[in-house]
Amino acid sequence: MNLISLILYGLVNVLMVSVCLLGEKGRIYESPFWMGILALGWFFPMSVGGYANSGNYPDNAYAGGMLFATLCTLALWIGFYLAKKKNPERRSWLDYTFDIRKLVWAGAFLCMAGFFFQWKLNSLPEEMLAQTQWSGATVKYLFLANVFKIGFLILWIIYLSQKKWLAPQLLIFVVPSLLMMLEAAVVSGRRSGMMDLAAYVLVSLWFVRRITMPRWIFITGLGLGLLIVNAVGTYRSIMAQDDLSLSERLTAISKTDFASESKDLLKESGMDFNNYIYFRQVYADEGRFNFGL
Repeated sequence: MNLISLILYGLVNVLMVSVCLLGEKGRIYESPFWMGILALGWFFPMSVGGYANSGNYPDNAYAGGMLFATLCTLALWIGFYLAKKKNPERRSWLDYTFDIRKLVWAGAFLCMAGFFFQWKLNSLPEEMLAQTQWSGATVKYLFLANVFKIGFLILWIIYLSQKKWLAPQLLIFVVPSLLMMLEAAVVSGRRSGMMDLAAYVLVSLWFVRRITMPRWIFITGLGLGLLIVNAVGTYRSIMAQDDLSLSERLTAISKTDFASESKDLLKESGMDFNNYIYFRQVYADEGRFNFGL
């Protein structure tokens, strides 16, 4: 039963991603596609490792957990398209018309605030920044520094909406914001930074300009991204070697076997997956599920 539940979960997510990928081009920007990619790139490898170590779980806990995860996927997929079909012309507060001039001022203010707190964060002692579990002032500055992303999105969407490529009043904030996100994604090797950069740029190009990349480029980039994300620890450790030049670090990364790093996920389930299996089993044993009733 364990193997059947694992295969069923994988097949449902592969089918959901395939329908979005091979259907209308706008479907790759919808929730089911990205949820399926997240499942196949992160949760499914851990579930394979969980299957290899399923003897460590209580009886039927693994199969029950995977079947429940499959039901969650189906609920997301079916629910999304039923709601979309039922309310295709539903108006939203997102349709509100804003004053562009005021939006520019708001975006500029948020960017400046984020830049300031990012500077404050970088000014903290090195021993505080080197800690694996941040707390205190480090967390405060990090939280407040992230407001620049909201300002960037406001100004980036305005920039894409206009016809001029040269708009100094927007680019003076857009370019530094892009560089900061590029630093977080490429230099620091942070998963959130990688996802932010990809999502903000690609999704906004679709929603504003209806520009989408060819499917083969998208699939190739997605595949490489999943390899790096699953082995981001190795990538980050190489980029953190300050005694090496940037070109030497990039050379070391190009020689790294990220595929073998990702295979480790298939051998061990990981703490996130173990927590899910155990917590779900406790809820099932105590009858605390009401399935939305």
